[in-house]
Amino acid sequence: MTEELIQTGEIKVLCFAEQGSTFDDEAVREGIGQAIELQAEWIALPIKRLPDSFFDLRTGVAGLWLQKLVNYRLGLAILGDVEPWQRKSKALEALIVECNRGKSCWFLPDLASLQERLAKTSQ
Repeated sequence: MTEELIQTGEIKVLCFAEQGSTFDDEAVREGIGQAIELQAEWIALPIKRLPDSFFDLRTGVAGLWLQKLVNYRLGLAILGDVEPWQRKSKALEALIVECNRGKSCWFLPDLASLQERLAKTSQ
């Protein structure tokens, strides 16, 4: 996996590159392990690395991954344009809205937006 640890204020974020294989359950487990080892509080995943099944809520993939991250007290930022998937599913649109209201999973356009939001929450 290609990743980089960045720091925004006091918060460490494990950021995965846009290039690379599509994430699956094993990659998520490995990412959680890396984040814990590096003492990161957030994981940032580019939307391009997510499988289509993540955006089909009937598969349960998104729910399973989000629950794993919550169990390990890790935040998840999905970076990129979710609009194509949002248009296809009202349920996904509702999930995105609720996640963005919360504190543990955000759907954001880019890394700069994540850094800005983390800076605001750590004040």
